[in-house]
Amino acid sequence: MEQKVQIIGTAYEETIILAVRRNSKIDKSMIAQYQGNKYQIVDFSKDSSGLPVGYDLMTLKLKK
Repeated sequence: MEQKVQIIGTAYEETIILAVRRNSKIDKSMIAQYQGNKYQIVDFSKDSSGLPVGYDLMTLKLKK
């Protein structure tokens, strides 16, 4: 699936989206570290497929 989003000048500028293995312990109050940078979790979309091994999507914003 391909999705294009215009984000320049919005709250989603300097964000990345990562697919992570389903983990019920993840919440928005946590700080994520990825490739040496720290990120605030701004959105967390849980997999609703019902499969035993699922993936969730985390939207991360670079912490300044």
